Amino acid sequence: MTLTASRRASRPGIDSAHANHAAIVLALGLSRPVLAQNVVRYEPKEADLKYVFGVAKPVATVKPGDIIDTKTFDCFGNVIQKPGDTLAKIKGDNPLTGPFYVEGAEPGDTLAVKILELAVDSDQGVGALAPGFGALNTTNYTPMLHAPVPEKIWFYAIEQLAKRTYHSPSAGKDVKRAAMPHLSWNEVRDRAIRFSRDHAGDRSESAEKQTFWNEFFNVFGLRRASLASFEANVINLKGNKGAIDLLWRGKLLVEHKSFGEDLGLTQTKVFT
Repeated sequence: MTLTASRRASRPGIDSAHANHAAIVLALGLSRPVLAQNVVRYEPKEADLKYVFGVAKPVATVKPGDIIDTKTFDCFGNVIQKPGDTLAKIKGDNPLTGPFYVEGAEPGDTLAVKILELAVDSDQGVGALAPGFGALNTTNYTPMLHAPVPEKIWFYAIEQLAKRTYHSPSAGKDVKRAAMPHLSWNEVRDRAIRFSRDHAGDRSESAEKQTFWNEFFNVFGLRRASLASFEANVINLKGNKGAIDLLWRGKLLVEHKSFGEDLGLTQTKVFT
């Protein structure tokens, strides 16, 4: 059995970060136990990409339980890099990384793939529309009544340190949106365990509240100050002004209390 990896872009048009790095663990639904923990590393070059893989030879052989550490190209094969590049440079859509041969797998087996880590390793993404291409144009699958939308390519800059992507001004406006921090689930788990141990003895709201929530956000690789505010001014359900211990607008509202305090008394401090 062979496994092939690629990253498919979203629509409308196609939005894609230029190159993603992924670590993948494979486990087959075979009768024998999975013991191997070997890491197989494969970094494809442009010449190694496939657009169909039915007749392609495997690039590597793995065993059940092995980890594949590899890279994928964006939906355009990473050839659209700067203003002035056109879709004429593209060899095909959604190039594939692989395939990988899985030892012991037979027809009818179930191949279970767990993604351990997926990270963007480029500083920009790219989107595009063209006649016959994209969700806003007529394609072989979707007829449209309007005239074809002409080719347009735009770029999304990715600020790695702040973990935010910014819409390119060439698209007409700037839009900020949070990007996922580069943390594996294993690292989040380890941080969460440390966090729970560090705060197991917390007792005082006034002494420990801010440290608690700053470190809670850090479990997920987030900086609390860029997302949520302490002592935020809010209006309660009766229309009265007040303050809440922590507010992440549209996501999280917190009224923090000391150990042993009657939580029923906080019902009057429910805010919108």
